[in-house]
Amino acid sequence: MRFIKQQISQIRSGGWPMLRAKAATGLVFVLVAPLCLVLVFLIRLAKPFKTIRFTWLPSRLLGHAVVDPEMHLSRSALCLTPDKNVLDLYFFESTWHSNKYWKKIVERHLPVSRFYYYLHRFNKLFPNWEPHYRISYGELHATADPEDLLGRIAPQIRFTAEENLVGDAFLRKLGILPNEKFVCVQVRDNAHDVRLNPVGLPSDYNAFRNSDVTNYVEAFEFLADQGYWVIRMGKFTANPLKSSNPRIFDYSHSGLRTEFLDLWLCFNCTFMISTGSGLDALAAIARKPIVCVNLLAYLDTTYFFRNSLIIFKHLYDAKSGQRLSLPEIIRRESETYFKSSDFYWSRNIEWRENTPQEIKEAVEEMHARIEGSWVESCVDEELQHVAGNIIAGSAQYQSQYKDGFVHRLGTKFLRSL
Repeated sequence: MRFIKQQISQIRSGGWPMLRAKAATGLVFVLVAPLCLVLVFLIRLAKPFKTIRFTWLPSRLLGHAVVDPEMHLSRSALCLTPDKNVLDLYFFESTWHSNKYWKKIVERHLPVSRFYYYLHRFNKLFPNWEPHYRISYGELHATADPEDLLGRIAPQIRFTAEENLVGDAFLRKLGILPNEKFVCVQVRDNAHDVRLNPVGLPSDYNAFRNSDVTNYVEAFEFLADQGYWVIRMGKFTANPLKSSNPRIFDYSHSGLRTEFLDLWLCFNCTFMISTGSGLDALAAIARKPIVCVNLLAYLDTTYFFRNSLIIFKHLYDAKSGQRLSLPEIIRRESETYFKSSDFYWSRNIEWRENTPQEIKEAVEEMHARIEGSWVESCVDEELQHVAGNIIAGSAQYQSQYKDGFVHRLGTKFLRSL
């Protein structure tokens, strides 16, 4: 009954396109049923000799779609799934992919097929199906990395030599010479919400995650002065980037973007600047540092990447105008797991973006750390320790990291808390 109600609800929200998709899926189930039933019977018979397990991979949200297969491959390479009597087969959660080129890349690294989805569904019709299902990485950890997989082994997903030639040719087209440093930037704004918010959600549902790219230009100019190229990413962005600096390129509004280049550029950048959006996962699995600015919610630190430098939006009590302390923010955010703009508005909390100076300071710190010239004072280390303990004391953070705070917050931002 619950399943039927779910299908009716989805059809109501999706209309005729959803009804057609449901009908097509049902037809496929009927056509493949005889073969699937035979194969499920054989899979059960073979269990004493070889256990075949099915697991799903994300496809709708790019960040999750990128992290899951890399983590599966990294765990296997580190022999953290040591049972050699098991064969894992994968299927995508949906036929819709946020980046179709990423689907192609995953399919050459893992045994993925839509047919495995049907086998899994038919297998679940019978008792004792559980040994033939492997819980996906995302179900356990979302995009968190409690085992420090990304810090223990080199990237497992790679681009081919031919793909690297295409990417290198694009850089040359921009004037970026071999071995020159470039930084990718992903600044989420309301254009993302207008185009990609699920049906039924208000357009300002995720407004708390958005920020104004003009506040980043000062940091971009600093990077250009240090010899970097800056590439502004984004499939959907509201406004063109205003800069006359030839080393700052608005790829998002250039008419040159492709799904392949979206991936390749972030994977191959020197480091990335992000507001916490899916593309930064490419830099993460490539083991590239990330400067995350304007992050909200604070507890989303749990699911950001270890090699990051993080600063948050400022939160204020809307009635008194008083800035909220870090312990108060964590207390309030701990009231619920999922956040939306209304979560803050309904509690009379208003957010304010990081200033251009704060963004620049975080970028300067990352540059100095990469160059090896950053010096941490004892006072700043203590501030990291105190703030880290406050965040790490939350149930959400402890659900993934039980041994304390493993992330790093921007030094000068911490001094202002």
